[in-house]
Amino acid sequence: MIPANLQTGLTDRLREIFSDFRLKNPNGEETTLNIYEQNLPQLDADDGVSLYPYIVVKLADGEVTDETSLHKIKVLFIVGVFDDTLDNQGDKDIVSIIQKMMEGLQKNPIIEKKFTLSYPLRWTIHEEDVYPFYFGGVETYWETNPIQREDIGGIIYDGFI
Repeated sequence: MIPANLQTGLTDRLREIFSDFRLKNPNGEETTLNIYEQNLPQLDADDGVSLYPYIVVKLADGEVTDETSLHKIKVLFIVGVFDDTLDNQGDKDIVSIIQKMMEGLQKNPIIEKKFTLSYPLRWTIHEEDVYPFYFGGVETYWETNPIQREDIGGIIYDGFI
């Protein structure tokens, strides 16, 4: 039930969903989406490797309200693409990625047989013009069973003797 297991499971699921999805990177090459956990990696500017296009699977926060409630985990998906065409339409790639991601998660809403997609799902597109880069995101909520107490059996047993 560790949230890191959810993050890894989501990363694996996104790699499946986007296995055939290709976009152009800043080097002009068609490439698959890079999927990162929590943060973008640090790259040396001279190595010629591009982070774009990407999705970052980011654990945001979680909540357990009492000992019997479900553990609720908020996960953010941050999307970044590069599109240097003059029609300034990279936001369409963002919307396409968001739609494909949400459909894939809604069709198969259980990750690692432990985490279940919950609602609401929220998405957004970055409003500022930062051509040739475009950004968007999805906010999701996941639930998993509470941790079971281990001391209950001993308390109940000791109380009856």
